[in-house]
Amino acid sequence: MASLSQHGLQVVRSDKNTAVLLYRERVRFASLLLHLCLLVCITGCLSTRVNWREPKYAPWPSQNSVTNDGRLNEAEVLYGKALQQEEECCDACVDLYYSVANLTAENAPCATANCRKSQLHRSAMIKLVVNGQRFGRLDPRTGLTVYRNGLSDLIQIERHGFVWNSEDFSSLSPVGEYSTNAFQRRYRSPGVGIPMVVSSETNPRPFGTPKPTFPATLVMRADSSELDNGESDCRLELYDPMRVDTIDMASTRVAIAKDVSAAVAYRLRNQRSNIISNFVNPSRYQGDYRLSMIEPYQRGKIPLILVHGLLSDPFTWVEMINELYACRGFVEHFQIWVFEYPTGQQFLASAGQMREQLKQAVAGVDPDCSDPQLSQIVIVGHSMGGLIAKMQVADSSDTLWRSIANKPIDQVTMPQDIRDRLQSAFFFTASTNVSRVVFIGTPHNGASTASRLVGRVGAALVAQPQELSDKHRELIERNPGVFSSEVTKRIPTSIDLLKPDTPILNAVSELPIDHRVRLHSIIGDSHWSLFKGRSDGIVPIDSARETRAITERYVREKHSDLHKYPETIQELVMILNEHLREIPTFR
Repeated sequence: MASLSQHGLQVVRSDKNTAVLLYRERVRFASLLLHLCLLVCITGCLSTRVNWREPKYAPWPSQNSVTNDGRLNEAEVLYGKALQQEEECCDACVDLYYSVANLTAENAPCATANCRKSQLHRSAMIKLVVNGQRFGRLDPRTGLTVYRNGLSDLIQIERHGFVWNSEDFSSLSPVGEYSTNAFQRRYRSPGVGIPMVVSSETNPRPFGTPKPTFPATLVMRADSSELDNGESDCRLELYDPMRVDTIDMASTRVAIAKDVSAAVAYRLRNQRSNIISNFVNPSRYQGDYRLSMIEPYQRGKIPLILVHGLLSDPFTWVEMINELYACRGFVEHFQIWVFEYPTGQQFLASAGQMREQLKQAVAGVDPDCSDPQLSQIVIVGHSMGGLIAKMQVADSSDTLWRSIANKPIDQVTMPQDIRDRLQSAFFFTASTNVSRVVFIGTPHNGASTASRLVGRVGAALVAQPQELSDKHRELIERNPGVFSSEVTKRIPTSIDLLKPDTPILNAVSELPIDHRVRLHSIIGDSHWSLFKGRSDGIVPIDSARETRAITERYVREKHSDLHKYPETIQELVMILNEHLREIPTFR
């Protein structure tokens, strides 16, 4: 019995020890997550909120709705019937709403007037779109099917000004009221037509954005001749409000209604960010290396590539994209591309992926090298994204490799797949397609935050797959004394490489830049501390400066919002204008 009691006591003690260890691990992990949340707040990766509301409609007709306008009176009666049919889930409401819109279409040139006729027209058009798609009677790619006198009629939809193909018009969403913290200003203006958001569900073209959204304005144009029922032959037209300002209607040039910000907010309303998981488990998100074109490729327009920073994703550029699209002349000369990558991965690998994808994208859209603007690409990088941008226009030679190894790479023993990865990350030449780079709060010489507790915690959270860790250990063991301490200890993370005085980072700052490339710096100057001096709260001014930059702009804004700040966007617009002036074809 004594022996059994002793064994039993040992088991209980063992369970207690296990429980204590588990408790300590949970506390440690909770502490790590707490510090990671602090790091997220510091870098500005806060959640995006969108409140998207249904448009307001004209109320039911009242006893006082009768006027001296016979067409308006008829429209009132049909509108009431249409509302009733809609409540009863009857698709006949589509035909009635079409008739209401038709009868009031002559008022379209002054559709902004606060009158019953314009209210009926707007409401009927919106409900025509909503119910037409609900009952399968409206396909934006083909047109609207209506029944008149028992016969079906297809009202085709004409498109004007779009860079998108017909198959990209999967669905239309009328724009109502919305609010979001993603951008400060909403760019809209009154005029003819109903602002819409177009959603595309088609398979994305190569380097296209999955399920893109873009703005449109829907206009019903009535012919002068009337049919027997008092209606007119009408056409439905969709206009791109980013490229079309006015149209001819009733012998008058009129402005179209616009809301170019709505498509951005609509896309964000259900957006779920994976920036935390893609930082903590970068290897799981290797497929998230993605160079994407916001709009289809447009020959003759200069790509502007936006590269986000640490603990971020392409949606961090929403404010800037919203402002640039509203800038007069921008869409005539530029097209926006974005590069996404798992930010926990060290930036040398991310730069290599971007370099390869940029080559593929250019070759895919311009195989015969006949578009001269593809050699005038501008890259804008925020924070760590600036380092990735810099390595698109630099020549590595063996400078980077010598910062981590004391033997040439061909004398180092390693499997071929590891050799290929290291070759891509450490050996490269400047891209011939990029001619200008804009750095925004870029830590060229590192940031002390990476060395402090928050940075160490963030680096500690980054997980590597066991297979890769095993290969790293094998590489070090088979080549004793070859690699530097920062590589020998473990696979460096992005935060590890941002520590000041890191040999790799110092080597990056020494890389020669292609002589034809122009560099610009936008530097945050919002904080002062005893040890860092002036900074944006994360990156000291001394680190944000690139001595080869031809312009420097200092902005009093913190690091996380530096790329969203109006002065920053204004400076970028000035740089882009200078870029156009220096290109012979735009002079």
